[in-house]
Amino acid sequence: MDLELSQEKASWRECDLERLPFTLGFIGSMVGTIYVSMVLHSYILSVFFAVIQVLALAYYCISYFPGGSAGMKFLTSSLTSAVLKCFGR
Repeated sequence: MDLELSQEKASWRECDLERLPFTLGFIGSMVGTIYVSMVLHSYILSVFFAVIQVLALAYYCISYFPGGSAGMKFLTSSLTSAVLKCFGR
């Protein structure tokens, strides 16, 4: 019984470590949005950080679905290649 609990805790830690960059990105983008909107009064940077917030939160939420992060990586790479083809790269 104790072995099962320790394996479950280890899998949760591994899962949380995979999401750590997106968690930090989301928190950083929230702080960035507040800073540029309240201190710098920059509309463009506020929109930029808000877009980063939405992308980080979407990726974080999708990563909870089975196959969600792999599907998101495929979608991201496909979208990136399509955009680069449009601009001639």
